[in-house]
Amino acid sequence: MPHANHHTQLSAGEQPSCLLNDAPWQELLALLPADSFEQARLQKAFVRARGLRHPADLLRGILAYVFCLSSFRVLGSWARSMGLCGNGERSWAKRTRQAACWLLWLLQDLLEPDGNEGELTGPSAFAGRIHLVDATHLRTWKRNGESRRLHMSYDLLGKRLEQVLLTDHHVGEGLRHFSFAPGDIVVGDSAYCRRQPLFDQLDAGVDVVVRLHWSNVPLRQPTGEAFDLSAWLASLWEGQGEQIVWTHIGKRRVRFRLLAQRLSEAAAKRAHRKRRSKARKNGSKNQPLTIEVASWLLVLTSLKEEHWSREMVLALYRSRWQIELLFKRLKQLVRMHRLRSSELSSNQAVLAGLLVGWTLMERQASLLREQADASREPEQIRRAPLSNWQVCATLVESLRTMLLGPWTWGQIQEHVEAIVRLWRLHPQARDLQESQVRELFEPVLAALIT
Repeated sequence: MPHANHHTQLSAGEQPSCLLNDAPWQELLALLPADSFEQARLQKAFVRARGLRHPADLLRGILAYVFCLSSFRVLGSWARSMGLCGNGERSWAKRTRQAACWLLWLLQDLLEPDGNEGELTGPSAFAGRIHLVDATHLRTWKRNGESRRLHMSYDLLGKRLEQVLLTDHHVGEGLRHFSFAPGDIVVGDSAYCRRQPLFDQLDAGVDVVVRLHWSNVPLRQPTGEAFDLSAWLASLWEGQGEQIVWTHIGKRRVRFRLLAQRLSEAAAKRAHRKRRSKARKNGSKNQPLTIEVASWLLVLTSLKEEHWSREMVLALYRSRWQIELLFKRLKQLVRMHRLRSSELSSNQAVLAGLLVGWTLMERQASLLREQADASREPEQIRRAPLSNWQVCATLVESLRTMLLGPWTWGQIQEHVEAIVRLWRLHPQARDLQESQVRELFEPVLAALIT
């Protein structure tokens, strides 16, 4: 029976020879779960090797494509010149799609809490976790402007990403996409202010802090009469206030605290511009109460007054900005603002690979912050805290170096005969202009030289 070298696999605990002396990559592998490579086979990501000798090679290629390289063709050129494998662009694209379930498993395992909750603390009676939830649009390459929606949950105390879901743009934001434990607090904007999801979280023992969406959650007074939101806001001469309100579904009534804080003049102008722009886009007209509410920060919460004052609840809602900053770092530092494929399966694989690398980087960032703060006084930490942006930017560039390794022109020249097939263009319906110009002027130039 002939021996198929291109399907040779190594054992789960053995590393490819080309990586044995690659210390930076080995440092990254040491951060992965112990059964990562066994799961690659169980999740059908590495059933047949097809040029790759080990799941570690597959993972390194996918991460290099996600963080460093512009296309699967460039990935094939890099892998061949590094001695990783000789697979071409189509093989890498197929293997990446097949690895989606494995990458999602890796991501889920890495997102499990490790017990280090960071520096922030809540009231003494609070023993849960604070979840900031939001979603963002990621554009695809389709000309019709189709996009994906990425739903994420961020642990405020642990300063880490924790739950991720990718859907198409038809799936709206909602608390149903996430799971929380009793005693936790979930913080969201007005898109998460819907009665049934809020009731479901309260039934599960989870407290909520959301920005009021007055049309989705009609409010009532304790006596059962409709709550006049406009009149109440007009009575707040100091620009702030708190009121006990009720909302209901059928015969069930639930008590909430409604907190109000007037926005600054500049913030109110921005909010009004946003409302007008959204109305023009939807071809609708804003209601008078919508215009009035735009000048206020209205927060609906189930947190008890004896533990959470009005100032603390408003500060807790404002901390939701941390997940917005996370989206900004992801889109700008690792170029997540646009997905390279219009296929959902391919999007899931690429995004899972990106978030696997990002989660590893976040863990390292947490260790670096602790190490840096250990040598500083508390007053210095308070007055001059470390910039999360700069820490992440530094570690992302370092991650790219760890993935690519020393990729030189000499290595490319050494393997040029095998790489050249990746540089050829697909058959064209017409000749390239470069070839046409060369054929046209070649006789003239030859005559001038002679």
